[in-house]
Amino acid sequence: MRDLAEVPVLAFAGFSGSGKTTLIEKLIPLLRERGISAAVIKHDAHGLTFDTAGKDSSRFSEAGAAASLVNGPDRTALFLPRALTLEGSVALLQHCGADLILIEGYKRCSYPQIGLSRRANGKGFPAEPSHFIALATDEPMEDSPVPAFALDDAEGIAGFIADHFLSDSIFKEKNTMKLSARNQFKGTVTNIAEGAVNGIVTIDVAGEKFSATISMSAIRELGLAVGKEAYAVIKATEVMVGRGKFALSARNQFAGKVVDIQKGAVNSIVKIEIAGRNVISATISCNAVEELALKPGEEATAVIKATSVMVGVDD
Repeated sequence: MRDLAEVPVLAFAGFSGSGKTTLIEKLIPLLRERGISAAVIKHDAHGLTFDTAGKDSSRFSEAGAAASLVNGPDRTALFLPRALTLEGSVALLQHCGADLILIEGYKRCSYPQIGLSRRANGKGFPAEPSHFIALATDEPMEDSPVPAFALDDAEGIAGFIADHFLSDSIFKEKNTMKLSARNQFKGTVTNIAEGAVNGIVTIDVAGEKFSATISMSAIRELGLAVGKEAYAVIKATEVMVGRGKFALSARNQFAGKVVDIQKGAVNSIVKIEIAGRNVISATISCNAVEELALKPGEEATAVIKATSVMVGVDD
Protein backbone atom coordinates (compact mmCIF):
# COMPACT_ATOMS: atom_id res chain seq x y z
CA MET A 1 0.00 0.00 0.00
CA ARG A 2 1.16 3.57 -0.47
CA ASP A 3 0.91 6.86 1.45
CA LEU A 4 -1.17 5.21 4.14
CA ALA A 5 0.93 5.15 7.26
CA GLU A 6 -0.69 6.97 10.11
CA VAL A 7 1.61 9.34 11.91
CA PRO A 8 3.12 7.15 14.65
CA VAL A 9 2.52 8.07 18.27
CA LEU A 10 4.97 7.72 21.15
CA ALA A 11 4.16 8.64 24.75
CA PHE A 12 6.47 9.58 27.61
CA ALA A 13 5.18 8.34 30.95
CA GLY A 14 6.51 9.45 34.29
CA PHE A 15 5.45 11.09 37.52
CA SER A 16 5.60 14.86 37.91
CA GLY A 17 9.19 16.06 38.09
CA SER A 18 10.63 13.06 36.26
CA GLY A 19 11.88 15.23 33.39
CA LYS A 20 9.37 14.55 30.62
CA THR A 21 9.17 18.11 29.31
CA THR A 22 12.94 18.61 29.41
CA LEU A 23 13.57 15.37 27.54
CA ILE A 24 10.97 16.05 24.86
CA GLU A 25 12.34 19.59 24.43
CA LYS A 26 15.79 18.11 23.76
CA LEU A 27 14.46 15.38 21.48
CA ILE A 28 12.62 17.69 19.06
CA PRO A 29 15.75 19.27 17.47
CA LEU A 30 17.67 15.98 17.61
CA LEU A 31 14.88 14.22 15.72
CA ARG A 32 14.71 17.08 13.23
CA GLU A 33 18.43 16.58 12.53
CA ARG A 34 17.46 13.04 11.50
CA GLY A 35 14.75 14.34 9.16
CA ILE A 36 11.89 13.63 11.61
CA SER A 37 9.51 16.45 12.50
CA ALA A 38 7.64 15.99 15.76
CA ALA A 39 4.32 17.29 17.06
CA VAL A 40 3.60 17.28 20.80
CA ILE A 41 0.47 16.69 22.87
CA LYS A 42 0.60 17.68 26.55
CA HIS A 43 -1.97 17.11 29.25
CA ASP A 44 -2.58 20.05 31.58
CA ALA A 45 -4.82 19.44 34.59
CA HIS A 46 -4.75 23.10 35.70
CA GLY A 47 -6.93 24.62 32.98
CA LEU A 48 -5.97 26.73 29.96
CA THR A 49 -6.57 30.33 28.94
CA PHE A 50 -5.20 31.32 25.54
CA ASP A 51 -8.03 33.26 23.93
CA THR A 52 -8.40 36.96 24.72
CA ALA A 53 -11.76 38.47 25.62
CA GLY A 54 -12.99 40.86 22.96
CA LYS A 55 -10.86 39.41 20.17
CA ASP A 56 -12.63 38.01 17.11
CA SER A 57 -11.90 34.38 18.01
CA SER A 58 -13.29 34.93 21.51
CA ARG A 59 -16.40 36.59 20.11
CA PHE A 60 -16.99 33.63 17.79
CA SER A 61 -16.63 31.21 20.70
CA GLU A 62 -18.96 33.25 22.90
CA ALA A 63 -21.50 33.25 20.06
CA GLY A 64 -21.50 29.44 20.19
CA ALA A 65 -19.05 28.45 17.43
CA ALA A 66 -18.06 24.78 17.67
CA ALA A 67 -14.50 25.86 16.84
CA SER A 68 -12.64 29.03 15.84
CA LEU A 69 -9.54 28.85 13.67
CA VAL A 70 -7.38 31.91 13.06
CA ASN A 71 -4.77 31.94 10.30
CA GLY A 72 -1.90 34.39 10.62
CA PRO A 73 1.07 35.04 8.31
CA ASP A 74 3.30 32.51 10.06
CA ARG A 75 1.12 30.39 12.36
CA THR A 76 -2.41 29.11 12.99
CA ALA A 77 -4.43 28.96 16.20
CA LEU A 78 -7.41 26.69 16.80
CA PHE A 79 -9.74 27.49 19.70
CA LEU A 80 -12.16 24.83 20.94
CA PRO A 81 -14.71 25.51 23.70
CA ARG A 82 -14.24 21.99 25.06
CA ALA A 83 -11.54 19.50 25.95
CA LEU A 84 -10.54 16.89 23.39
CA THR A 85 -9.91 13.29 24.34
CA LEU A 86 -6.39 12.04 23.76
CA GLU A 87 -7.64 10.08 20.75
CA GLY A 88 -9.28 13.24 19.40
CA SER A 89 -6.06 15.19 19.88
CA VAL A 90 -4.06 12.52 18.06
CA ALA A 91 -6.59 12.47 15.22
CA LEU A 92 -6.31 16.26 14.90
CA LEU A 93 -2.52 16.15 14.64
CA GLN A 94 -2.54 13.34 12.08
CA HIS A 95 -2.91 16.07 9.45
CA CYS A 96 -0.46 18.69 10.75
CA GLY A 97 2.46 17.56 8.60
CA ALA A 98 4.49 15.94 11.41
CA ASP A 99 6.32 12.62 11.05
CA LEU A 100 5.84 11.67 14.70
CA ILE A 101 3.48 12.63 17.53
CA LEU A 102 4.93 12.76 21.04
CA ILE A 103 2.65 12.63 24.09
CA GLU A 104 3.39 13.95 27.56
CA GLY A 105 1.17 13.51 30.58
CA TYR A 106 -1.09 10.54 29.83
CA LYS A 107 0.43 7.78 31.95
CA ARG A 108 -2.38 5.30 31.27
CA CYS A 109 -2.72 5.74 27.52
CA SER A 110 -2.57 2.70 25.23
CA TYR A 111 0.10 4.11 22.90
CA PRO A 112 3.69 2.82 23.04
CA GLN A 113 5.50 4.49 25.93
CA ILE A 114 8.98 5.35 27.12
CA GLY A 115 9.00 5.26 30.92
CA LEU A 116 10.80 7.93 32.95
CA SER A 117 12.01 7.77 36.54
CA ARG A 118 14.11 10.21 38.59
CA ARG A 119 15.82 9.08 41.77
CA ALA A 120 14.98 12.34 43.60
CA ASN A 121 11.26 11.65 43.12
CA GLY A 122 11.40 8.37 44.95
CA LYS A 123 8.38 7.15 42.96
CA GLY A 124 10.00 4.94 40.34
CA PHE A 125 8.26 4.24 37.05
CA PRO A 126 4.46 4.60 36.72
CA ALA A 127 4.23 0.93 35.64
CA GLU A 128 6.41 -2.16 35.55
CA PRO A 129 9.52 -1.62 33.35
CA SER A 130 8.39 -4.39 30.98
CA HIS A 131 5.30 -2.28 30.17
CA PHE A 132 7.45 0.22 28.25
CA ILE A 133 9.36 0.00 24.98
CA ALA A 134 12.33 1.77 26.61
CA LEU A 135 13.31 3.46 29.87
CA ALA A 136 15.01 6.76 30.77
CA THR A 137 16.28 7.05 34.33
CA ASP A 138 19.15 8.30 36.47
CA GLU A 139 19.18 5.02 38.38
CA PRO A 140 21.11 1.86 37.39
CA MET A 141 19.09 -0.57 35.24
CA GLU A 142 21.51 -3.44 34.63
CA ASP A 143 18.78 -6.08 34.24
CA SER A 144 16.27 -3.97 32.34
CA PRO A 145 13.81 -6.01 30.23
CA VAL A 146 13.80 -3.22 27.62
CA PRO A 147 16.44 -0.75 26.33
CA ALA A 148 17.43 1.66 29.12
CA PHE A 149 19.01 5.09 28.75
CA ALA A 150 20.37 7.71 31.10
CA LEU A 151 17.78 10.40 31.76
CA ASP A 152 20.01 13.00 30.10
CA ASP A 153 20.94 10.82 27.10
CA ALA A 154 18.63 12.59 24.65
CA GLU A 155 20.98 11.71 21.78
CA GLY A 156 20.74 8.01 22.52
CA ILE A 157 16.96 8.13 22.92
CA ALA A 158 16.57 10.06 19.66
CA GLY A 159 18.62 7.36 17.94
CA PHE A 160 16.44 4.64 19.46
CA ILE A 161 13.28 6.38 18.26
CA ALA A 162 14.63 6.86 14.73
CA ASP A 163 16.39 3.53 14.28
CA HIS A 164 14.11 1.17 16.19
CA PHE A 165 10.69 2.55 17.11
CA LEU A 166 9.92 4.20 13.77
CA SER A 167 11.43 1.51 11.57
CA ASP A 168 9.78 -1.31 13.50
CA SER A 169 6.32 0.11 14.07
CA ILE A 170 5.54 1.84 10.80
CA PHE A 171 7.09 0.19 7.78
CA LYS A 172 10.14 -1.46 6.31
CA GLU A 173 11.15 -0.80 2.72
CA LYS A 174 9.90 -3.76 0.72
CA ASN A 175 7.55 -4.08 -2.21
CA THR A 176 4.59 -2.96 -0.11
CA MET A 177 4.15 -0.80 2.93
CA LYS A 178 3.54 -2.43 6.31
CA LEU A 179 1.39 -0.52 8.77
CA SER A 180 1.22 -0.67 12.53
CA ALA A 181 -2.60 -0.63 12.45
CA ARG A 182 -3.85 -4.03 13.61
CA ASN A 183 -6.88 -4.16 11.33
CA GLN A 184 -6.16 -4.34 7.60
CA PHE A 185 -8.79 -5.87 5.33
CA LYS A 186 -8.49 -6.26 1.57
CA GLY A 187 -11.66 -6.07 -0.50
CA THR A 188 -13.30 -4.45 -3.50
CA VAL A 189 -14.74 -0.97 -3.81
CA THR A 190 -18.48 -1.31 -4.44
CA ASN A 191 -19.60 2.31 -4.14
CA ILE A 192 -18.25 5.86 -3.89
CA ALA A 193 -20.63 8.55 -2.70
CA GLU A 194 -19.00 11.83 -3.69
CA GLY A 195 -19.38 15.04 -1.73
CA ALA A 196 -18.02 18.56 -2.09
CA VAL A 197 -15.09 17.89 0.26
CA ASN A 198 -15.35 14.29 1.45
CA GLY A 199 -16.62 11.07 -0.05
CA ILE A 200 -17.88 7.80 1.44
CA VAL A 201 -16.09 4.76 0.04
CA THR A 202 -17.67 1.34 0.52
CA ILE A 203 -15.37 -1.68 0.45
CA ASP A 204 -16.77 -5.23 0.34
CA VAL A 205 -14.67 -7.61 2.44
CA ALA A 206 -16.00 -11.19 2.30
CA GLY A 207 -19.56 -9.92 2.33
CA GLU A 208 -19.09 -7.30 5.02
CA LYS A 209 -19.34 -3.66 3.93
CA PHE A 210 -16.74 -1.26 5.34
CA SER A 211 -17.62 2.42 4.92
CA ALA A 212 -14.82 5.00 4.99
CA THR A 213 -15.20 8.78 4.97
CA ILE A 214 -12.12 10.24 3.29
CA SER A 215 -11.37 13.40 1.33
CA MET A 216 -12.20 13.66 -2.35
CA SER A 217 -8.57 14.51 -3.03
CA ALA A 218 -7.54 11.20 -1.40
CA ILE A 219 -10.08 9.34 -3.54
CA ARG A 220 -8.53 10.86 -6.64
CA GLU A 221 -4.93 10.36 -5.53
CA LEU A 222 -5.55 6.69 -4.76
CA GLY A 223 -7.36 6.21 -8.05
CA LEU A 224 -10.34 4.67 -6.30
CA ALA A 225 -13.18 3.43 -8.48
CA VAL A 226 -15.93 0.84 -8.26
CA GLY A 227 -14.43 -2.60 -8.85
CA LYS A 228 -10.93 -1.65 -7.73
CA GLU A 229 -9.25 -3.59 -4.93
CA ALA A 230 -8.56 -1.56 -1.81
CA TYR A 231 -7.74 -1.96 1.87
CA ALA A 232 -9.82 -0.85 4.82
CA VAL A 233 -7.38 0.00 7.64
CA ILE A 234 -8.49 0.68 11.21
CA LYS A 235 -6.50 1.26 14.38
CA ALA A 236 -7.54 -1.04 17.22
CA THR A 237 -8.03 2.00 19.46
CA GLU A 238 -10.74 3.26 17.07
CA VAL A 239 -12.87 0.10 17.43
CA MET A 240 -15.70 0.15 19.97
CA VAL A 241 -17.25 -3.05 21.30
CA GLY A 242 -20.90 -3.57 22.17
CA ARG A 243 -23.18 -6.37 23.29
CA GLY A 244 -26.90 -6.88 23.02
CA LYS A 245 -29.27 -4.50 21.25
CA PHE A 246 -28.24 -0.89 20.78
CA ALA A 247 -28.74 1.92 18.27
CA LEU A 248 -25.78 3.94 17.05
CA SER A 249 -25.19 6.25 14.11
CA ALA A 250 -21.83 4.63 13.31
CA ARG A 251 -21.94 3.19 9.78
CA ASN A 252 -19.75 0.17 10.49
CA GLN A 253 -21.27 -2.38 12.87
CA PHE A 254 -20.02 -5.96 12.57
CA ALA A 255 -21.61 -8.72 14.62
CA GLY A 256 -19.46 -11.70 15.51
CA LYS A 257 -17.97 -13.73 18.34
CA VAL A 258 -15.09 -13.01 20.69
CA VAL A 259 -12.22 -15.36 19.86
CA ASP A 260 -9.50 -13.99 22.12
CA ILE A 261 -8.84 -11.43 24.86
CA GLN A 262 -5.31 -10.29 25.64
CA LYS A 263 -5.38 -8.52 28.99
CA GLY A 264 -2.91 -5.80 29.94
CA ALA A 265 -2.44 -3.68 33.04
CA VAL A 266 -4.89 -1.00 31.87
CA ASN A 267 -6.22 -2.00 28.45
CA SER A 268 -7.10 -5.26 26.75
CA ILE A 269 -7.09 -6.33 23.11
CA VAL A 270 -10.38 -8.00 22.22
CA LYS A 271 -10.53 -10.01 18.98
CA ILE A 272 -13.91 -10.49 17.32
CA GLU A 273 -14.37 -12.87 14.38
CA ILE A 274 -16.83 -11.58 11.80
CA ALA A 275 -17.99 -12.86 8.38
CA GLY A 276 -15.38 -14.48 6.14
CA ARG A 277 -13.37 -15.51 9.21
CA ASN A 278 -11.95 -11.99 9.38
CA VAL A 279 -10.92 -10.88 12.86
CA ILE A 280 -11.25 -7.32 14.12
CA SER A 281 -9.03 -6.27 17.03
CA ALA A 282 -10.26 -3.66 19.50
CA THR A 283 -8.24 -1.99 22.25
CA ILE A 284 -10.57 -1.21 25.14
CA SER A 285 -10.11 -0.76 28.87
CA CYS A 286 -9.98 -3.76 31.20
CA ASN A 287 -12.92 -2.22 33.06
CA ALA A 288 -14.96 -2.27 29.86
CA VAL A 289 -14.13 -5.94 29.32
CA GLU A 290 -15.48 -6.71 32.78
CA GLU A 291 -18.55 -4.48 32.45
CA LEU A 292 -19.48 -6.08 29.14
CA ALA A 293 -18.72 -9.56 30.54
CA LEU A 294 -16.65 -10.30 27.45
CA LYS A 295 -15.06 -13.71 27.07
CA PRO A 296 -14.20 -16.07 24.20
CA GLY A 297 -17.27 -17.56 22.58
CA GLU A 298 -19.60 -14.71 23.55
CA GLU A 299 -21.34 -12.68 20.87
CA ALA A 300 -20.17 -9.08 20.44
CA THR A 301 -20.32 -6.30 17.89
CA ALA A 302 -17.39 -4.27 16.61
CA VAL A 303 -18.42 -0.66 15.97
CA ILE A 304 -16.29 1.70 13.87
CA LYS A 305 -17.03 5.23 12.74
CA ALA A 306 -16.58 5.79 9.01
CA THR A 307 -14.15 8.63 9.77
CA SER A 308 -11.90 6.13 11.58
CA VAL A 309 -11.46 3.91 8.50
CA MET A 310 -8.47 4.65 6.30
CA VAL A 311 -8.29 3.42 2.71
CA GLY A 312 -5.22 2.19 0.84
CA VAL A 313 -4.31 0.55 -2.43
CA ASP A 314 -1.41 -1.51 -3.68
CA ASP A 315 1.19 0.26 -5.79
